[in-house]
Amino acid sequence: MLGKFNVLIDFNKVNFQSLNYKNLNGITNYSFDCDGKCMTFTPLDKELELLGNMIKNLYPKGELISPLQSTKTRFEKALNDFVKICPGHISKY
Repeated sequence: MLGKFNVLIDFNKVNFQSLNYKNLNGITNYSFDCDGKCMTFTPLDKELELLGNMIKNLYPKGELISPLQSTKTRFEKALNDFVKICPGHISKY
């Protein structure tokens, strides 16, 4: 186990219209563009700060990669329901 971390996502900065499908090692993941930084990653233990910074740098700024893995249809249905609750960052594109 690497340790415990807090991962906070500001869904108000996520542009849900920018849904992108990524195939990583044969697994389909989903990503979205963000208006700036939409995720913060903080270790709960001070001793893990170096590891936390390394992991944080692996995630691209301005993009949210979903850890969820499901079929495209199921993901899109869930996304439709979620966007009704939190519309996210509104973009004309």
